[in-house]
Amino acid sequence: MRAAQQQSEPQRLLFVFADVELPAESTPEQRARFQAGEGGALIPLMSVDKKPEELDTFAGLVEESRQFGRDWAIVFVAGLSGRGGRARRARKPTSRCST
Repeated sequence: MRAAQQQSEPQRLLFVFADVELPAESTPEQRARFQAGEGGALIPLMSVDKKPEELDTFAGLVEESRQFGRDWAIVFVAGLSGRGGRARRARKPTSRCST
């Protein structure tokens, strides 16, 4: 978030929250690894984009994500740069990502 705030052009941060699940066609070896905390497939759950100034801390983002009622295992973040001093338009949060 700090890096986005330090850019010369306004930024939007896109967050994609994902969970890990075991595919139905997994092998016994894959299931054992998954039970041990390894492997699995990433499943996108929700996404949101925000201006850096809309976020105080990562902990605040985590708390806000709980409003969607889904636990997640990992979050991917991308910074989208604006142009000419204008930030890109916001998108509404989604509770299920398109794949």
